[in-house]
Amino acid sequence: MILVDYRPESSGLLQICCRSASRTCRSKLHAQAGARICCPNLQTEIAGAHIPADNSSCDRQSESMSQNSSIASHSTTTGLAALLRYAATQHGVISAAEAANFDVSRAQLRSGTRRGDWLTPHSGVLISAAAPATWMQRCMVATQRTGGLISHRAAARLHGLDGFHGSESGTRGSSSSSGRGVGESALIELTVPDSRSRAVGDFLIHRTCVLAPEDCTVTAGIAVTSIARTLVDLGAVVSDDRVEQALDDAIRRGYSLRWITETLDRVDRPGPSGCASLRRVLARPDRQGPIPDSMFERSMERMAVAGGMPQPERQFRVYDGLGSTHGGLGILVAQLDAAWPAAKLGVEAHSARWHDGNRRGRADQRRDNRLAGLGWELLYLSWWDLQHPATFQSDLAAAYSLRC
Repeated sequence: MILVDYRPESSGLLQICCRSASRTCRSKLHAQAGARICCPNLQTEIAGAHIPADNSSCDRQSESMSQNSSIASHSTTTGLAALLRYAATQHGVISAAEAANFDVSRAQLRSGTRRGDWLTPHSGVLISAAAPATWMQRCMVATQRTGGLISHRAAARLHGLDGFHGSESGTRGSSSSSGRGVGESALIELTVPDSRSRAVGDFLIHRTCVLAPEDCTVTAGIAVTSIARTLVDLGAVVSDDRVEQALDDAIRRGYSLRWITETLDRVDRPGPSGCASLRRVLARPDRQGPIPDSMFERSMERMAVAGGMPQPERQFRVYDGLGSTHGGLGILVAQLDAAWPAAKLGVEAHSARWHDGNRRGRADQRRDNRLAGLGWELLYLSWWDLQHPATFQSDLAAAYSLRC
């Protein structure tokens, strides 16, 4: 582009500006009859002009413009890098409102979307194409879109509660709005205030009129209901046994039962909710004493009682009675999942997780031999026995009657 500024008061002085994509050249030219000028950048001839020998002004301005262009380019690159780093802390997800806090223009984001650098699963939500598609990423998208909290089964999985584990990989947009036909491992559930918009999109939405700040926390960068609130909500969508499984795990991990019950009392309202389920679980008579190491052990205990056995002692410790350790009890030989000390009879829940492998097998054998030397008998229960309890119940009752 060539701009010509004619100034009559300057005795025919012409201001000619020759601009290219790389630099801007300005030269003051004196009009002379018959003279010609050739602009090397634009390959354009202008009649009636003469190029002076001194180009120092042009060079200085070219360098200044080049520096400004470099600074602008660096600022843009830095802004995009900061945006990507922030998105990486959120599983590759960022909202349009968050993106506005960075030195990146909307035009740059639109250009990146057209190139495929950013995905837009929903209005106002961006996903970095470089980030892996995971279930957690879908949770992040859900919270960004709705402003709600991950809750219920999805919250239990996010907290890693026992019984709610699933595959971490996922496919973008693979869930349905109602949650029907979607496996639990792919399900996204959220809780939002009752007054919030009823648009549900690809997620299963629960509404509540009780959502206090203490019910909210952040796990893996994702807004989610607290452990206590999750346990209160779970009973609305799963069985009492699964609520108890998650409750036991939370207590084993050190979460306060008092905190859980206080949350239950605060949230409890008439109408459908998980509160009644958690109250039934807490009221079960066999919940006294130590918490079992797994739901497998609790189910084993209940199966034995259902077969006519008295209530066993949970996590019972057997000592050899030799030496002065443990207050004169001697050396610890075993800690049994369930035991009837009067009959010196114990039961171990035998799962692949804790008992498979050569090393574990040899350790179990040494322990069993030492128990036998102390007069104890130990029976093993497998998952198959738990599903078909009649035979094991008969064997356990026979062993108990012989030893009493």
